[in-house]
Amino acid sequence: MVFAKERTESSLKDALFAGRTVAVFNDLLVGKKENLVPLIKACIVVKEATYIKNTSILKVLLHNASSSNLIFENAMPYTFYSSSPVFTVPAEGTKTLQIKTLEKVDSLTLKLKALGAYVAPKQHPIINWEIDLKKIEFRRQK
Repeated sequence: MVFAKERTESSLKDALFAGRTVAVFNDLLVGKKENLVPLIKACIVVKEATYIKNTSILKVLLHNASSSNLIFENAMPYTFYSSSPVFTVPAEGTKTLQIKTLEKVDSLTLKLKALGAYVAPKQHPIINWEIDLKKIEFRRQK
């Protein structure tokens, strides 16, 4: 995958020589952190984030807009309620996480290590999504 600024031969050549690329093979992604992190962040969309009634368990629905399965490991101080810390969000599919926050919070940083991605040998990037529960709740009430 080449991140060219325009759809021209010269722009493509500039991007290649500047290293604005990510190698994709099956479900494996390899590239520089500055190219790979925004790509993965754009592929995963937080569709829903609400607390399960009468609990401090936050239900978060993730959607993978890419054509690759994306494998993650929990890198937050919070643990998952009903799944292991390592999980897959299927290509063009969804995954529901249940996060034990111990008390209800207004915002949360979803922090996940992308295990199917490499920014250096044996080094996986950590991706952060800021979830503002007040904004999500406000949108739902409209």
